[in-house]
Amino acid sequence: MAMGGFTGSDPAPTLDQLKSYVASGKLRFVLTGSGGGFGGGGGQSGSDTGVTAWVTGACKAVSYGGSAGLYDCAGAAG
Repeated sequence: MAMGGFTGSDPAPTLDQLKSYVASGKLRFVLTGSGGGFGGGGGQSGSDTGVTAWVTGACKAVSYGGSAGLYDCAGAAG
């Protein structure tokens, strides 16, 4: 699922939509930071509206050896 694309201008789910995807089991892992997502290059875009803060606060960081943040959102509180 694209979350803003390289420039941050691609359509992205709202925070409520993202929480709904996680709660329904349709989405488990979220990749944030370097290399795109939420505005490209790890930046925040207008489409973020708290998504990054929720993901980093409600989901568990996963170590995988990459430069971006990978989070496991299974069981995250909505």
